[in-house]
Amino acid sequence: FLKCMLKSCSSETENLSKVMKLFLGFHFVFVGLSCWLCLCFIVMSSNLFFFSVENVALRGKATLSKPYNHLGLASNGIDGNHDGIFEHGSCVHTGNHDTPWWRVDLLEPHRVEWVIITTRGDCCPEQINGSDIRIGNSLDNNGNQNPRCATITNLQSGISATYKCNGMDGRYINIVKPGKTGVVVFCEFEVYGVPLKKEYCTSNNKKDCNDNK
Repeated sequence: FLKCMLKSCSSETENLSKVMKLFLGFHFVFVGLSCWLCLCFIVMSSNLFFFSVENVALRGKATLSKPYNHLGLASNGIDGNHDGIFEHGSCVHTGNHDTPWWRVDLLEPHRVEWVIITTRGDCCPEQINGSDIRIGNSLDNNGNQNPRCATITNLQSGISATYKCNGMDGRYINIVKPGKTGVVVFCEFEVYGVPLKKEYCTSNNKKDCNDNK
């Protein structure tokens, strides 16, 4: 019989601190073939609580630079409603001014894997295109100078677009048009990630992780 060993554990795991590896062996027998499959499960006991990744924006608090009217509230962006018709009162709409922005406060630092933005469905994709998505722990300049996850470009009306942030850390997430006069308009913003341990800010000397209680 021919035997093969398949390993899913990459050598990169050797560089992780405090890693426990659990190997399970499975023996499959085919006609003329015997194959061992080795799987590696990694448990990290460093910086993260291990929850399933969920839309943590739903628990956050939202604000914006200046309101457009009573329909375009900041909280509409994290209410779980993907309705793209502005007149239904389900979308965010800032006023028309220089460097418009919207921000969600996740209430504690998170490791953000990806975000999803749902655009306005009844018109005007240019109202969101050209905006930066920024993630961090600083509120300097209203959080608009935190590290950038992505720039929103070429979105059409009435779609949901995913942007990978690859584990960026932060409590605040901004959607901002830096140095531009205009509006920020969208209908739902989802944030998928996990909260960081309370000890993270002190153990890593993150002085601007304010209010991480």
